[in-house]
Amino acid sequence: MVDEAQSLPDELLEEVRLLANIESSTEKLVPVVLAGQPELADRLNAPGLHNLKQRVALRCSLPPLDLRETAAYIAKRIHLAGGNGAQIFTADAVRLIHERSHGVPRTISVICDNALVNGFALDRRPVDADLVLDVCRDFDFSAPQDCRARPTRQSLGRPTLRRRSERHPLAPPTLTVRPMPASPSHPPSGSPPTASPAHRSARAAANCSRCSGESADSRSSDRTGDPDEPY
Repeated sequence: MVDEAQSLPDELLEEVRLLANIESSTEKLVPVVLAGQPELADRLNAPGLHNLKQRVALRCSLPPLDLRETAAYIAKRIHLAGGNGAQIFTADAVRLIHERSHGVPRTISVICDNALVNGFALDRRPVDADLVLDVCRDFDFSAPQDCRARPTRQSLGRPTLRRRSERHPLAPPTLTVRPMPASPSHPPSGSPPTASPAHRSARAAANCSRCSGESADSRSSDRTGDPDEPY
């Protein structure tokens, strides 16, 4: 495996091609992997290296990270160090890191490391966009062409109010559990239906009146049964 292959001279790249030609009747004996910066593609397109380009069996490239991938990259590295990214970098700082690093992981790491050192030295927590902007100026990490007209350091250093619905880019995902709608209660099959309180009260009143009527009939029958018995 050859790293930083874009920096190799043409003579060494030609020797790499000769090594890749070593093979048996069934397989390649010396698999070669060239890894480098995007400039490696321009080197392979040079007229003197077309033989090496023709022997490339597999080719892949990694595009720059977008804002979500940049936030996930920072959050993962902080998590591995035992921290919480949402408590260390502000949302504006993460956006500025992505803007000035152009999505390159190595540049993201350089900006974050130096911003953390400056924040520790100044006893400022969390790291805001003002500290990130100082680091970018020290290392000459310029903004993209379409972002040159953005606010200056004074406006970036002011605290910004975020809406409640806006989520911090380094915040871990949250799981929202919604309650199930209440299902109508049905009595189980084979069981008698349950009467409402009003029905139960009416039934109890009817039973009381029936009982009082039966007791009055029994007293009247007892009194009229034997005429000689005194009242």
